[in-house]
Amino acid sequence: MPMKTPEPLIYFILGTPSSGRRGLVADLALNGLAAGDSAVLLMPGSDESTESLIPVSNWTWNNGAIEAAIPAGATHAFMLADPALNPVDQIEALVAWLPASGARIGRVFTVVDCAFGHAYPDLFGWFEACVHFSDVVFFTNTTGVPGSWLSDFEKHFKKLFYPCLFERPVKGEVPNPALVLETLALRMTPAFEDEFALAAVEYEIEGDDEDEEDDSLVEEDEPLEDRYFARNGGGGNRVIPVPDIAPFLKTVE
Repeated sequence: MPMKTPEPLIYFILGTPSSGRRGLVADLALNGLAAGDSAVLLMPGSDESTESLIPVSNWTWNNGAIEAAIPAGATHAFMLADPALNPVDQIEALVAWLPASGARIGRVFTVVDCAFGHAYPDLFGWFEACVHFSDVVFFTNTTGVPGSWLSDFEKHFKKLFYPCLFERPVKGEVPNPALVLETLALRMTPAFEDEFALAAVEYEIEGDDEDEEDDSLVEEDEPLEDRYFARNGGGGNRVIPVPDIAPFLKTVE
């Protein structure tokens, strides 16, 4: 009986074009994977001319859905989010795409361009949304940024008991790539949980008549919810708006 081919792992990477995401991907792919593993970089759009230390493929955004194919033989796919699109829309589309993709989520990363974040404090809500979905947050481009800004950024989430890791690459290199690529979930969102639903929880009923049930003590199945996915009645706008950073972005990844 032939052995089942392992499901490729998807690492979805949020961040701005100036954050150095591709450099981090190269470091993780070259220094964090095991012998026999094969990585691919999935870029948003259709431009395959970009130079890369690992093979490049593409994914596209089509009417709110992700269209992508993972090349045969790839064990790890590093998928760069489109920074010009709403990160919540992309995560929601990623959740919908995964079951039919033949892959499973590894982790979600956010790469914070600290110079960019410091320059545009009104865009903090965008970073906040990204970190909500992330297992690991990387600080890059820290030169000239006050240390207090970085510590305040991190403290904001730690005070809210976010479980994600905060990493500060040195010269574009992650201190422990293998640890970063672990698939243990450290994110706030439940969106990638199996079936995105809670199992029913039943409580034992105490009393003289064991056959008598109190429905108030039995919890029905309830779907897991992510507060960032919520929309106003009738499928309107998101309850939690996310700033549009597209007008502030540079065009070079």
